[in-house]
Amino acid sequence: MTPSELSHKISSILEKELDSGRIKDEEKNWEQLANAWLSAREWNKAIPPLKKAAEMSEDGELFLRLGQTFMQEENWKEAEENIKYAIKKGDLDNPGRAWLLLGITRNKKGIKYENSALFAFKRSSCYEYMDSDSIRWVKVIESKQARREADRIAAEAAEAELADDSIYFN
Repeated sequence: MTPSELSHKISSILEKELDSGRIKDEEKNWEQLANAWLSAREWNKAIPPLKKAAEMSEDGELFLRLGQTFMQEENWKEAEENIKYAIKKGDLDNPGRAWLLLGITRNKKGIKYENSALFAFKRSSCYEYMDSDSIRWVKVIESKQARREADRIAAEAAEAELADDSIYFN
């Protein structure tokens, strides 16, 4: 039996026992079920038990993991919501990492969210061991913004030149 098959089997049994009530309905058991699904790389199946465990938790760590799981599924809206809630709930082992992940989710949502992504990355850089990753993201976004601005200025200049019809009649 491969590790993935084993994780599937464990997950199925644990889920069945939790649903039947034979295993106690508590945070650590739901987290174990989520971990088993995550080990099997079944992100979608890990979300419901991880959400239950997070709701029972005293801190924001499991909401952060839930956000990361949504990131694996490229569900940026849900990822952002859960990461923001993790930051708000607090008591995180590494708040700088949470801010970094928040910046990544916002950046993945598109140009409209770049400034809020920049804010999150800059916030992340204030935490120990996070500055190099955060600054790298800040540079990427700022260079994209600078390129777009340069393209806009070049396009305006080209249009102004075309509008000046005297170049065609001299």
